[in-house]
Amino acid sequence: MKRCLMMLCLSVCVSFVNADWPRIDVCIHPSKQDAPAIDENLVVWADQRNGTQNTDIYGRLLPDVTELAICRAAGHQTQPAVSGQRIVWRDNRNGNQDIYLFDMATNTEIPICTDSSNQENPDISGSIIVWEDYRGGNTDIYGYNLDTMTEFPICTDPAIQYQPAVSGHIVVWTDQRSGSADIYGYNLLTQQEFVICSDAASQSWPDINGAIVVWQDERNQEVSGRDIYGFDLSGSGEFAVCTDLEYQNYPVICGDYVAWRDYRNAAATGYDIYGFNLKTQTLMQICTIGGSQTFPAISSQYAVWQHGEDIVGAQLPIHSKVTVLYPNGGQMFLAGSLPTVQWKTEGDPVDEVRIDFSADNGQSWRILVDAVANTGTSQMTLPSDIHSQQCLVRVRSTANLDVMDIGDDVFTVFQCAQTLTADLTGDCFVNLADFAVLAQQWLTCGNPYDSDWCRQ
Repeated sequence: MKRCLMMLCLSVCVSFVNADWPRIDVCIHPSKQDAPAIDENLVVWADQRNGTQNTDIYGRLLPDVTELAICRAAGHQTQPAVSGQRIVWRDNRNGNQDIYLFDMATNTEIPICTDSSNQENPDISGSIIVWEDYRGGNTDIYGYNLDTMTEFPICTDPAIQYQPAVSGHIVVWTDQRSGSADIYGYNLLTQQEFVICSDAASQSWPDINGAIVVWQDERNQEVSGRDIYGFDLSGSGEFAVCTDLEYQNYPVICGDYVAWRDYRNAAATGYDIYGFNLKTQTLMQICTIGGSQTFPAISSQYAVWQHGEDIVGAQLPIHSKVTVLYPNGGQMFLAGSLPTVQWKTEGDPVDEVRIDFSADNGQSWRILVDAVANTGTSQMTLPSDIHSQQCLVRVRSTANLDVMDIGDDVFTVFQCAQTLTADLTGDCFVNLADFAVLAQQWLTCGNPYDSDWCRQ
């Protein structure tokens, strides 16, 4: 995606650029560079080194110092976006604004849309490209599928639609059909359009990653200016990300993290880049060094942003990550049994983990294993009083409980039917093991006070 993030989770607010994370000068050519985008370690940007009337698209595979001239065609190439090894941009080599693509895997450039009207603000996710399109007399949203090599309209409502973003099969954009700017979406699989936010104030600059959409919002403009809001398409609805008293705008999202340009320190240091961890509800200062920072883009390995007329960044330290492998949804266990929990950890070392259990889909938790060595496996004793199809396991670092993971889906813990009275071993079925127990007890008296009781 054009603005996909993968920030690190921090327990305190720090700047990306400090003594521990040396600054990377991605591109500090004397000319102007702007609008960076990144996916994994591939950074792309618009570059004016060949003249202010001939902006080109350049890139760099970090940490390699070699720059990549992605497109140096005549005229302006601007507004780059990247997904994997595919880069798209706005291009006016034909006298109007078109959409072009370069595929690094095949070393080929492809014109995506060269309609005689203008196309701009492209975004890309996998094989889907979206953009603003003026062929209808105002801006609509169009798309292109690289797998089928077909173009298609996404929204051609008579009002204005602009600022599209795409993640997977969901496209979002800013829409003015109500008279003010709202956030709309479209499901490419179901071909259904839907409203994400239609508050009476203006909402704009949406971005999406997975099921989470974020945007800048003016509903509190009299108090705090522009704020950052979000919406969870999977069902939990709308939420506020940042409502600080100063302006926040240009939000971007990937995974659990949102970032934006922030004005709270503008008088002292210029514009900053702030972030928010949706999982831990933690505010983060991504970059607050002197000067003006804007247009952040972050992958799992690097953070990059525009600093003045340069592109700078930093390599991110690898932090601890826990992933539950088993049970991960759909399993069945007998109450009181001892199943084995499996997990993996990545990044900084995790010495010990804690294993928690929920019988109500995460509404409440109990500790089953308080502290165990991080070997990747451990038995847990399931509570004998549980009978539920809504069970989950959570594995957490004992040193930092924010480093944790929950199984992807629920599993079942059940108790044997009380009508199964011949089940002498308690395994929920009657077999030879039960007859063996019966044989061992044959003619054994159950009266502890009179051993002749059974022989009367």
